[in-house]
Amino acid sequence: MRIIIAEDEPLTANRLKKMIAELLTEKADYIFTETVSETLEELAGVTPPDLLLLDVHLADGSSLDIFAVTTVSIPVIFTTAYDEHAVRAFRLNAVDYLLKPINKDELAAALLKWRAQQTSEIDYAKLVRAMKTEANTHRFLIKSGQQIHLVEATEVAFFSTEDRLTILTTLTGKRHVLDQSLDRLETELDANQFFRVNRQFIVQRRAIKEMHAYSKARVKLVLTTGQETIVSTERSPHFKEWLVSGV
Repeated sequence: MRIIIAEDEPLTANRLKKMIAELLTEKADYIFTETVSETLEELAGVTPPDLLLLDVHLADGSSLDIFAVTTVSIPVIFTTAYDEHAVRAFRLNAVDYLLKPINKDELAAALLKWRAQQTSEIDYAKLVRAMKTEANTHRFLIKSGQQIHLVEATEVAFFSTEDRLTILTTLTGKRHVLDQSLDRLETELDANQFFRVNRQFIVQRRAIKEMHAYSKARVKLVLTTGQETIVSTERSPHFKEWLVSGV
């Protein structure tokens, strides 16, 4: 049995593999891919995989591009961190998906369904069209136990990293764990509203309460939540331009 795990976050990919191995009764060969191009190469291989676990966003772009260039006839279980438009499209098209951070019980249910059908009858081209017609707004699906709720990007004060975890902190001070890196968030967030001030923080414009000159041409920020952070030396000139230009 061959299973492709297309996921550009290594920690998430390894955690997913561990859970699958614990849930399956037989051994499987796991192939890890981080990009659309790598996934396409594996799908075109001599020995087709039995299952594809596919993150909606990969390192080199949207994994939906895969379905535009090749026919996928194997079962696919999508994974997504926060895109409510993707989730709505999945539901409308009866596509299996897992919401990050992935719950083992939900993964078990998805694998059970996969073992029962073993073939895919999903019209992925239709799915791609449905997802591309959705508005590209930014909301975050936050999962807490069995409850799921939405956090609008406008409600976010900042994103930070702590002990290798990505934390979303709202303007009211509530904290939520996200399952994607700051590097990915930096490319997907509205650049007019969010700025990567250093390796550990992405801040929203509205969350900046005070700014103070700091050593080595840096800028010290005091956020509305009370958190303080420093704009790095190399980012300070761009940060000042961002403040003035609004971009």
